[in-house]
Amino acid sequence: MSTSPGIGLVGTVLGGAYKITRLIGQGGMGAVYEGVQLRLERRVAVKLMARELSANAEAIARFRREAEVTSQLGHPHIVQVFDFGAAPGGEPYLVMEYLEGEDLAAALKRGALSPVEAAGYVRQACAGIAEAHALGIIHRDVKPANLFLAKKRSGETVIKVLDFGISKLMGKQSDLAITATQAILGSPYYMSPEQMRCSRDVDVRADIWALGVTLYELVTGKRPFVGDNLASLMMRVLWPRLSVYAVSSWRIALRSRGTTSTTSPLPDVTSTECAPAPCSSILTSPAPVCASTEPVAGPMSTSPPPVIA
Repeated sequence: MSTSPGIGLVGTVLGGAYKITRLIGQGGMGAVYEGVQLRLERRVAVKLMARELSANAEAIARFRREAEVTSQLGHPHIVQVFDFGAAPGGEPYLVMEYLEGEDLAAALKRGALSPVEAAGYVRQACAGIAEAHALGIIHRDVKPANLFLAKKRSGETVIKVLDFGISKLMGKQSDLAITATQAILGSPYYMSPEQMRCSRDVDVRADIWALGVTLYELVTGKRPFVGDNLASLMMRVLWPRLSVYAVSSWRIALRSRGTTSTTSPLPDVTSTECAPAPCSSILTSPAPVCASTEPVAGPMSTSPPPVIA
């Protein structure tokens, strides 16, 4: 459980410059507060790391990476980061522009968007991501939860790209590797095949893939690739034809045993009991070897995998 200071931090002045006014939200990685930059009387958002993570060098490195990378990206479709520091208890914090609104993951809970609305949001996200790419920065975690629909004073809404904490600089071999078990870095639902194999050497195409998956989900309300565990999801992304082959072989096996029932449930195509040897060997063998230690696992859906005809 997180041990962030919570509402106890309200009223504290961080770095002699930012007064905390209220707690906005709290989770496993930390908390987000509303604050005021005293000298400029400007509303800001303060993202504070959970206390138990503040001793984790890799988690701190990710936090610092987010501050350093985002501060380079002065773009209307990327959230601005103003400052980086440590709270009195030692927890690192980021000071960012204050945004009112919700992320697209929250918007999706009410249902799919119209194609025109979804395309408009993704077009804005593309503009922000293109700016990052122009500076040699790959986001690597584009998804609806990291696209914030911010409301402006005029009543207009604008998409802001969030969380560059696991971004990478193109051409750099010594890339940041975060292995803290408390953190879910990226989501496999939105990962391109090459990012699933090895996230260290991906290029701009990984973000383009994720934007496409995001657009699909915004319009349909569903993800194009799902699975009830990481193995089944990876199989559908990396080897879609083998997935179909596994199901076809299962049906052939049923016929060879004299089973003609059409009501027999279709098994998970990752089942080594029903899959032919090629699929079984893939699923029981170690994951593809990569020099990067970055995890690709995220929270998996509990819904059953789709039926593949």
